[in-house]
Amino acid sequence: MKKNSYKKAPKNIKPLVTAIVLLIIIGLCFKAVSKLLVGSDIFRIKKISYPRGIEFSKDSCVFGLIGKPLFSLDTKVVSQKIRQESPQLNKVRILKRLPDEVIIEAFKRNPVALVNLGGKYFYVSSLSARTIIYKGMLMSEQVEEFYPELRDPKVE
Repeated sequence: MKKNSYKKAPKNIKPLVTAIVLLIIIGLCFKAVSKLLVGSDIFRIKKISYPRGIEFSKDSCVFGLIGKPLFSLDTKVVSQKIRQESPQLNKVRILKRLPDEVIIEAFKRNPVALVNLGGKYFYVSSLSARTIIYKGMLMSEQVEEFYPELRDPKVE
């Protein structure tokens, strides 16, 4: 009697293949539905809210958000652009509210003076003749590298 030279597949492979095929079909369906929802007009930005007393120029990136998909909005990039365009703002936070609203939370700085240096604004936070205020998000080891004048013996 001749034996078969091939081995039979294990009996438990059929449910595994069925599960994999089912997962692929569910994934494709989810991708199609999410593409329809994200691209639909329901989730496009129609309203932008921000606090009273804060004003943006007509050229601001804020007004360029209207009509863009809410889900593809990168809030970090938008908040950085707003801070660059509006130096009077200290902190900017962007929130998404479904289905079609963006909320901008912004806080104004309280400078002593504002100096325009060729289109770029510089905030003066102190007018003291004895005190210089250095601001920066640095580790203590980095201070001398960024502010070399602190090594000068004349500086106390």
